Amino acid sequence: MLAFFLFDHRLVASIAIVAMSYGDGMGGLIGRRYGKRKLNGPKTLEGTLAVFFATMVATFVVIHFYQFLDSQMLLHTPFIGLASAAIFSVLIGAFVAVVELLTPGQYDNLVIPLGTASLLIFIGLG
Repeated sequence: MLAFFLFDHRLVASIAIVAMSYGDGMGGLIGRRYGKRKLNGPKTLEGTLAVFFATMVATFVVIHFYQFLDSQMLLHTPFIGLASAAIFSVLIGAFVAVVELLTPGQYDNLVIPLGTASLLIFIGLG
């Protein structure tokens, strides 16, 4: 759905999708396996940190992949320097971790990508 509605903003759609898939996925996996400290219902500190780090890394990789595509003239994307990519990645990782922590489990697969895409468009990435 995001890829369809954000077709002209592929970078935004891609980051929103990886935030849900890698961030939320790793949070659930790590939280169930290693989670000891409860934060909000069944959600744990360890799972929340996993969401943050997985989303941060995935966002950084996606930004640089799109920069590579732009350098090969395969897809035009705005230039994002290394420092800006790191800042965006940390910001998105923190945002997704907080949203995942506060959203009930059955709704986070909807709220995370929509919230992430909205934030990215709001800060001017899209």
